[in-house]
Amino acid sequence: MQTPADWFPALIRCGLTDATLNLPVDFSLEGAARLAYQHHVSGVVYTALCRAGADMLSPVMRDLLTRTGRAVSVCETQTMELDKLTAVFAQHGVDFLPLKGVILRSLYPDPSMREMGDVDILIRVEQYPMIASIMEEMGYVFRTESDHEYIWKKPGLVTVELHKHLIPSYNTDYYAYFGDGWERAVAVDGCPGRYTFSTEDTYVFLFAHFAKHYRAGGIGVKQVMDLWLYRQANGDMDTSYVASCLSQLRLDVFHRHVVAMLDVWFADGTPTPQTEELTRFIVDSGAYGTAQGHAQAEALREAQLGTPVDKVQANKWRSALFPPRSVIAASWPVVDKVPLLLPFFWIVRGLRAVFFRRRSMKVRLNKVRDMTPQSIQTYEQRLQLVGLDFHGMEEQA
Repeated sequence: MQTPADWFPALIRCGLTDATLNLPVDFSLEGAARLAYQHHVSGVVYTALCRAGADMLSPVMRDLLTRTGRAVSVCETQTMELDKLTAVFAQHGVDFLPLKGVILRSLYPDPSMREMGDVDILIRVEQYPMIASIMEEMGYVFRTESDHEYIWKKPGLVTVELHKHLIPSYNTDYYAYFGDGWERAVAVDGCPGRYTFSTEDTYVFLFAHFAKHYRAGGIGVKQVMDLWLYRQANGDMDTSYVASCLSQLRLDVFHRHVVAMLDVWFADGTPTPQTEELTRFIVDSGAYGTAQGHAQAEALREAQLGTPVDKVQANKWRSALFPPRSVIAASWPVVDKVPLLLPFFWIVRGLRAVFFRRRSMKVRLNKVRDMTPQSIQTYEQRLQLVGLDFHGMEEQA
C-alpha cells in the first residue's frame, strides 16, 4: 500500500505543469484533500485532480473548489493591500523589501496557487516609529512583537509581518551570515523606497529559510514549490556564487540533496535514501511542521548546544511544571515585587490549567513527553542523513 509520500509529489507536479497524473489504485480523494488543506495548496491539488479526471461534482471536489475560490479572493485582497501600503511607504520615504510569497506568487500558473497566511516585508528598524504611525493611520492594529518581526493586522483583510531582520537572531549560524539583510539589498529603479536582492541572494535566502524551518520541526510543500519554480525561472543564476554562499552557511550538502529531491518530484529523477527521507518528512510535516517535530528539534538544539541529552527532558519537565519567575510574572506581576509568592502562583497556574486550559496543558506536556533521549537521537540521525544539524549555532554562541 502506497503512502502519501509516494503519490502527493506527483499531484503537486501535475498541478504546476502539464505532467500526466496516474493515480494509484488505492488513491483516496479525501486523503488528497486533507493533505491539500494541511499544506495550504488547495488550488494546486484541485487543478491536478481536475486534470486527472476526478468527479467534479463529488463533495470533496466541490469543497476543494470552494477553498480554491477563497484563495483567489484572499490573494486579490493581499495584493491590493500590499500595493496601498507600499505606495504610502514610498510617499513617506520608508525603505521596504518584500519577501517570500509576495515575490514568488508571480512564478505560479496562477498567483492564488501560492497561498500566504501573511505579507512579509523587510524594514529598517530605525524607521519603525514612522512606520508604526503609518500602519495605525491605514487601519492596522498592532498584534505582537517577536525576535525578528513586528506583526500588524488589518481586521478581516490582511496580516503584515514587518521583519527587523531576515532570520531570527536565535538561529545564530544563519543570522551571522545575513545580519539584518540590508547589506545585500539593492534599490529598485523607478520605485522609490523599494529594494530587492539579486537573483542569487534571493535564492540563498529562500533556501536558508527552508533549511531553518526544516531542522526546526518541519517545512511544507509550498516551500518546495517555491524553490523549484524559482530555479526554473532563473536558470542563469551564478551557481558558483550560490555554492560559495551555501558553503559559508554549511548548507551545501543539504542543498545537494534537496536539488536531487526536486529532480525526483518534477523530472523523474532517481530516488535516493536522502530524497526519500526529505519527501517523507516534508509531506508528513504539513504547512508548519508537527508538534512532535518541533519538540524534538528544540530538544536536539539544546543537546547540541551543550546540555547532556539525558538532562534535556528533565529540565523541560521542571520548567513546564515550575516555570521561572519571569514567566509567572507575565501573568502575575506581583511576583516581581514579592518573589516569595512564586510557589503560591505555581499552584494557581496549575489549577488554572486543570480547570480552564486543559487542551493547552495537554499540548505542552505532550511536547515534553516527546523529548526522550531516544527521540532526540533519532531526530539527529534524520537530520544528519540529509546534511543538517545545529552545530553551527554552537560556534556562533
